[in-house]
Amino acid sequence: MTASPHQLIQFAGTLVVGAAGGVVATFLHLPAPWLLGSMLAVASVGFTKVPLSSPPWLVNVVLPVIGVSLGSGITQETVAGIVKWPVSLGVLLTAVAVSVTASSAFLIRLGGWDRATAFFASVPGALSQVLIYATYTKANMALVTLTQMFRLLMLMLTLPFLVKLFTHLPSAATPALHVSTNWGTSLLEIGAGALIGYPLLKLRFPAALLIGGMVASAIGHLSGLTHGVLPNFIILPSQVAFGAVIGERFRNTDLKLLKLAALPSLGAFSLTLMVMGVAALATAWGVNLPIALVLVAFSPGALEVMAILAFVLGVDPVFVAVHHLVRFVSVSVLVPFVVNRFMK
Repeated sequence: MTASPHQLIQFAGTLVVGAAGGVVATFLHLPAPWLLGSMLAVASVGFTKVPLSSPPWLVNVVLPVIGVSLGSGITQETVAGIVKWPVSLGVLLTAVAVSVTASSAFLIRLGGWDRATAFFASVPGALSQVLIYATYTKANMALVTLTQMFRLLMLMLTLPFLVKLFTHLPSAATPALHVSTNWGTSLLEIGAGALIGYPLLKLRFPAALLIGGMVASAIGHLSGLTHGVLPNFIILPSQVAFGAVIGERFRNTDLKLLKLAALPSLGAFSLTLMVMGVAALATAWGVNLPIALVLVAFSPGALEVMAILAFVLGVDPVFVAVHHLVRFVSVSVLVPFVVNRFMK
């Protein structure tokens, strides 16, 4: 469907606001400045009811690019470290179960929410699936959606600073790889990533095009066909666009509902972050992994957002993506059983 001139103006305005936010965040030396700054700027303008929008195809264009960036960090050392992953995956899934239980209990007892709303508001990082499942129950869809969005926003605001605290990284950390000067090869990688991800997208696989880009990049780097990371003139606009897509979700948010949900959501988020943080610290100490890496891998956010954040912050995005993918699949498999119980 062809966009109207009015829609194109809104889209261009959204990207301009996102880029301006990235510039300001860079000037303030914030972690992940182009991603975080773009998200905050677009979300802030969205609360003022200024008409901003991002076309549905934007994410599909950006994700293969970001996936190729993530895959460029796959090395022989990364592959060798996989032997430590089963332990951390087991701890992750246990921590997710504990955090969902604790968050649900908090929202029921202290927030006064019903059980279905509290449960679906507490399930981490699978927003589309959670909303689909929640429609089969009597859950308050507005509260569920707002709480899930609030958690993502709070994660994006807090996680970069926690990672920086534990790693003492500069504000714009990147993997220690040289920048590729072969733009033709880079474009081929992106195209290959889109081709690999497209069938997965049709099967509604989570973050399909991101995974496709990672696979294409990993094959190229491990085989020696490609070298280095994408140049900044490709990576940074992709981060701005993705940040704008996240921020644009807050457009037309009901401020009255936001006030109603803010304190319970903040309490539930804090409880979830505490549970996952303790699990991450214990795992990092137990299997000798960097604390910052495990923190991002255990964070209760969307797969694609956390993987991108891992890349921007300079921790292993493959480790992070695999952990979030396992969590996503586990949630997608188990939540329908809970829905069946609510329906009964």
